[in-house]
Amino acid sequence: MCSGGPYEWLRNADDAVLDQFAAELTEDLPLDDPMIVEVRYWLRRMRDDARRRHNESR
Repeated sequence: MCSGGPYEWLRNADDAVLDQFAAELTEDLPLDDPMIVEVRYWLRRMRDDARRRHNESR
């Protein structure tokens, strides 16, 4: 586990990293599948929440 907690990798991820992770999670789906968009959306929400919580804990 990272010293910053289990969400440190997510908090520090940029959009390109999240898109790559989403692609790996949805690699068996067709490119036009709406699930890919949803996965990207939720990864960004989780990242933004992790960043917000980190900033609040300072």
